[in-house]
Amino acid sequence: MSDYQNKIDEIKDKVDIVDIISEHVHLEKKGNNYVGLCPFHDDKNPSLTVSPTKKIYTCFSCHASGNAITFIEKFKRISFSEALRELGNRVGVTVSQTKEEKFYLQNKRYYDIIEESAKFYHFYLTNTNNGLDAIKYLHNRNITDDIIKRFNIGLASNESDLLYRMLSDKNHLVVDMIDAGVVRSGSSFYDVFKSRIMFPISDLNGKLVGFSGRKYQESNESKYVNSAENVIFKKGNILYNYYEAFQDIKQNNNVFVFEGFMDVIAAHRANVKNSVATMGTAFTIEQIKAIRRITENITLCYDGDIAGIESTKRAIKLLNQFQMNVSCIIIPDGLDPDEYVNKFGNDALKDLLVNNQVNAIDYIYENEKKSLIKNDINSVEKFKKEIFNFLHIFNSNVLIESTIKKLSHDLEISVSGLLNDYDENKYKPSNDIYIPIIVNKNTGDIVNIRDNAKVASLDILQKKLINIAIKHPERCAEIESKFDNFYVSPDNRDIMLHVHQYFNVHNVIDEEVIKAKLPDETATTFEKILNMEFPSDVSQVEVLLNGFGEYKKHKILMEIRQEPNSVDKLNKTISARRGSTKFLKKGGDFND
Repeated sequence: MSDYQNKIDEIKDKVDIVDIISEHVHLEKKGNNYVGLCPFHDDKNPSLTVSPTKKIYTCFSCHASGNAITFIEKFKRISFSEALRELGNRVGVTVSQTKEEKFYLQNKRYYDIIEESAKFYHFYLTNTNNGLDAIKYLHNRNITDDIIKRFNIGLASNESDLLYRMLSDKNHLVVDMIDAGVVRSGSSFYDVFKSRIMFPISDLNGKLVGFSGRKYQESNESKYVNSAENVIFKKGNILYNYYEAFQDIKQNNNVFVFEGFMDVIAAHRANVKNSVATMGTAFTIEQIKAIRRITENITLCYDGDIAGIESTKRAIKLLNQFQMNVSCIIIPDGLDPDEYVNKFGNDALKDLLVNNQVNAIDYIYENEKKSLIKNDINSVEKFKKEIFNFLHIFNSNVLIESTIKKLSHDLEISVSGLLNDYDENKYKPSNDIYIPIIVNKNTGDIVNIRDNAKVASLDILQKKLINIAIKHPERCAEIESKFDNFYVSPDNRDIMLHVHQYFNVHNVIDEEVIKAKLPDETATTFEKILNMEFPSDVSQVEVLLNGFGEYKKHKILMEIRQEPNSVDKLNKTISARRGSTKFLKKGGDFND
């Protein structure tokens, strides 16, 4: 047992859970236990039970449960290690700092500057004459005083250096102000944000790290100006409102994901509080992992325009790789959520979000159908292939069967004909590349059913392509697109997505920065990939790409839940499919 685990067990043993919880919740003794109102939901009747002998608490309404450490973690919304240290200090057990805590202390001057700036902006909005015009603008957009307070909205002065002077008076160094992204230097020092309504942005742990400033007066400037990325502000590591919505997400076991912070505020106005935003960026691994810590159920609610639809389709592919349960919202008339709530009202948006979710394949189907021309064979083929491509990703017989029936009705083509097309499109046996594999749902490890050597060779092939994407970043997007979220190992997936995301943001590849973001074991794989020999002949690159294209075509399963006889079940499925293109049988969903 590790020293860290020993510390956890010692602290749990020494603390009195009743004393800890009773500091925050009124408890009454009932038999051998104590009861009180649960602080993790709107509790009217005492639902929280605390057992001093078992040293646990349980809510029989919202199902929150745990020990004294997790109670403090959830109640104070701090990290587990911070809660552990707080209780350790109370019982005389010393707990060393985590990597994240050390990072915070090393960069505390930047966090302090952002915190001071947010307080200043909010004060300036609510206590100055200039703030009156900004508040009037916000009220006209149906953003109330309660919303202003809840989201800590502020206002940047129309003076060029007011924030700089305030921070200087508090003895902050100008170099730190510049590094924190709130001050710039020229002939003199001046504020980055001027005459803008300010929306503070916090990281996953609730610490303020940056801002988005929106213009509210007529000008030729950009509508939004965001903090530049710096040591503490990394857009790919942030989900707007994540920390604040943590308990709501957990209680609902679902999260709504929007593109922008104004959409989150619109959802909050509609009393849908389990909402976050990716701040206009594509999903990153860090964001998905953060969501998975709370829930596997995600509802995408991107803008209803073409760009929003394409972003949703890309997100569906990626989230499926992480075995998330994805639903989508179809927003009519090409509106975004903020526009929708301002046009139709809070109740209409809530009804749209809560009662009009569709599964991911139906979302894709309905959007692709909009461009279908039934009497144009090319349009029909394009529509059909696009739907087939997404069905391959989901790999569920139930979805396949229901969608094929829908296609049959809409295209006026027989079910058997569509099944033949679907099967031919996906399964063309090739003894060289045909590799049936499954993924262990618990560990993420690849389990090969037939030939470990072939999986190993395909793994090397993909690693070579990732090496090319790193060494020749102009081919990064092409290679990532060719992979189309088919990865032989979780390490390959994490590395390629990090590389692609970094290149999208910076237009260059910084190997050291990317490596630093990877877990230790994945970083070791990254080093091995970097040391691979790059093919000098360009045609060899095309051979690799073509080879991996064949792998994608014949990769039968991305996931089968681990269960007794799952391998036998898979082999029977493979045999049935090899012998006949008509592989769907009534009730035959081997994912169940």
